[in-house]
Amino acid sequence: MRIQSIAVAASVVLSTLAVSSTSAAEGPRGNKAKKPVAVAVAELPPLPAPEPPPAAPAAPAAPPAADKPADAPKAEVSQQAGPGFVLTVGSGVAYLGGNAAQSVAVSGAQVTFDIRLGGYLTNRFGILAGAQGGYGALFEGCSSVCSNAYSYQLPVVAQYALRDRRRGVYFEGGLAFLSTYGASTGKDEKSPETLELASSFDFKLGIGYRIAGQPEPSTRKDVATGMDIRLGLDVGEFKRLEYRSVGGDVAGDIAPSKADTHFALGLAVGYHFTP
Repeated sequence: MRIQSIAVAASVVLSTLAVSSTSAAEGPRGNKAKKPVAVAVAELPPLPAPEPPPAAPAAPAAPPAADKPADAPKAEVSQQAGPGFVLTVGSGVAYLGGNAAQSVAVSGAQVTFDIRLGGYLTNRFGILAGAQGGYGALFEGCSSVCSNAYSYQLPVVAQYALRDRRRGVYFEGGLAFLSTYGASTGKDEKSPETLELASSFDFKLGIGYRIAGQPEPSTRKDVATGMDIRLGLDVGEFKRLEYRSVGGDVAGDIAPSKADTHFALGLAVGYHFTP
């Protein structure tokens, strides 16, 4: 009997535990646990296509081949020109003033022509020599206007260029040998006159500016021509005078005590050739 009682009690306990487990699994009344639903693979939406990888950066351009060099940079065009030949040809205007001798004033105006050639020993220093002439009128020096005036000289100058012989500002100084000024009246004058004044040399000073030609596109080399603008001043003393008129002639050297200073101021524009 005792054994049967124990078996019945065990059966009751097991039944109670089974009911409690079933209630806990079902949850609160009316809310049954949802069973997982199997989904077929075919029902899933298609995945997006993968994006292509970013393009690789372009390789740097290869340098030019050794047998085909690249164009020279523009900076090479502006390099200084070294020693070399210089030729200038130009024309301009000049004014003569001052005194032929004490108490004898002289003045006149002329159109001038000049040619110079020489060379630069360095890129900045050169020596040029040439000839200069002019034609115009003498306002003072004759008793009336001497309408046929002329001049000539042989200049030898040293030049110093701030940049080089082809371009930029330059200064010059030197001598004008056989500096001579002459004049005469016209053929219709009732009292013809002639006058000639000469000095062994005059001192020359000047400042100029050279404009180089444009570089050649194919070679990027400077064209060897350009413009030359020059302002000059001559200063000296006449040493010899010759004067002829209907009233008499005077010719000879001017005494040192009677000598006086004359000057000539000129502006010339020319063409320079500097290979």
